[in-house]
Amino acid sequence: MSPLTTEFAVDTAKVGGVLSLLGFASWAEAASAAQAAASIAAFVLSTLFIYDWIWRRVLREMFEHYGWVKPKRRRRRDDQTATTRPAHEEDS
Repeated sequence: MSPLTTEFAVDTAKVGGVLSLLGFASWAEAASAAQAAASIAAFVLSTLFIYDWIWRRVLREMFEHYGWVKPKRRRRRDDQTATTRPAHEEDS
């Protein structure tokens, strides 16, 4: 047996041991469990994206209107940044 074949056999045995510890008797069971985990993760991520959209578009504006949330600080002009002094304070 070559060293590569031995190494592959050892790695395969380790993966099989881990799967049997997790309660999977076959690769098909492991694949279906992985698919279920992926679908749950997709559901959670989609739910978070939907909640974020609702918060940004509806709830934040409504809560700002009622005074429950402090309004976001927005720039007055596009060329004005937080570090720029107003025009009347600049040196001539």
